Amino acid sequence: MRLLSGVALLTAILLSVGQAESKEWVNLMSDSDYQYAYEKDSIVHPGKDVVNVWVRRECKDEAARQRVVAGRKEDPVLYKDYRGSKQLIEINCVKRTMDVLSSADYKSNGDTLWSMTFSIRNPDQIPPGSRIDNVADIVCGKE
Repeated sequence: MRLLSGVALLTAILLSVGQAESKEWVNLMSDSDYQYAYEKDSIVHPGKDVVNVWVRRECKDEAARQRVVAGRKEDPVLYKDYRGSKQLIEINCVKRTMDVLSSADYKSNGDTLWSMTFSIRNPDQIPPGSRIDNVADIVCGKE
């Protein structure tokens, strides 16, 4: 029963997030190619020490976008309007692990280019000082 309610919750989250545009994306950092952010309104606590949150990476300029398109050798035409990628991640605040639950690439207008929900769970340790470490500090209440 608990698994069924977890699946229902994840489905509701995926349906409610919809397109890449959001009510409130909070910028984390940027580098020469990308702007990184998390969606404040998407934060959900499915368990005592567990937090789910959407994060995104958007191209800062045309050169960065072209590098992504060139890397999509299977269908660069599909990616001609690529703007960014987002992932629904699950963070275990106590174990300091993260797992990708869903991932999507989207166009400039917010429409989805590609998406996948991952059924095989394989949590990874969160590297100290990484972007995900910054997100974990925020959503786990350490900032």
